[in-house]
Amino acid sequence: MSGTWAPGPQELTSIVVGGQTINGQFIENFSVSTEGQSYDSAAGMPVDRGFVTRTITFDTYDYDKVSAVNTLMANRSLNTITENYVDGDDSIMTSNAVVRVMPIVSVVPDACQVYINAYDATSATKWNSVASNFTDLGIAMSEPAFTFEFPFDGTDGCGRPYFGGSVRVTAEFELAGVRGAPTDIRAALEGIGFGANVDVAVKLPSDNYMCLQNMYAYFYFGPESSSGPRTISLKLVGTAASWADLLLFTEEDAAATADGWGTTTQGFDPGNYFGGMNVEIVATDYSEFAMIAW
Repeated sequence: MSGTWAPGPQELTSIVVGGQTINGQFIENFSVSTEGQSYDSAAGMPVDRGFVTRTITFDTYDYDKVSAVNTLMANRSLNTITENYVDGDDSIMTSNAVVRVMPIVSVVPDACQVYINAYDATSATKWNSVASNFTDLGIAMSEPAFTFEFPFDGTDGCGRPYFGGSVRVTAEFELAGVRGAPTDIRAALEGIGFGANVDVAVKLPSDNYMCLQNMYAYFYFGPESSSGPRTISLKLVGTAASWADLLLFTEEDAAATADGWGTTTQGFDPGNYFGGMNVEIVATDYSEFAMIAW
């Protein structure tokens, strides 16, 4: 591989990941690093071997690209990555890059209210009329914590992250009660059951819902500090084969339908700018010159 590097800006017009073009205005926290491998020589200095690992990470709010890029991870494919700079130059990372993605949710304060129900594995109508058919847990305080991770976080024999075939979601809410009612939400949760398998719907300002299904619920009296409202702490944990198996979006309707994470068929998803993914790209080679073309 060959090419001519030239001085120029780092700003991107776009990055192409396995054939999927993500425009620069949808990208945040973009970072590229190259790490060489070395050994401590008898000459008293570290000697670089020439072997390099190049890592690209960024957040993207181009929600329309979520499903396609997630498929690159699920297929464990090796991909070409192209960075297109604003001066018209580009750099191309050869087709040995692996991709991993994690959902990005709640980038604005949009977790207005929480509803819970026993997990239903089979019903196509389980999201119908959430406000009526689920148990209302009331107000979610501040910003709930959503954690996305891989139960297996190892690497392949070339030092690149390997997707182990499963994902895990953890969500934590501080619940302050139902508006306009002295509802005992601790008792409501006990009626569902500690450690119970549940479906949860979080109401968004759009009146649609972000849903977590096939989760396990754990709850405790919330922390106290002599200020603020009393709360109930609710933790939800779920593991599945894909993010879309756990994370969905639906509408408040008597005959509701749902979209899995990254699917935009029904239009209940958060859409561009409000939802997306964190992308991690890693490639290795014996030579940086062999890895990157300009």
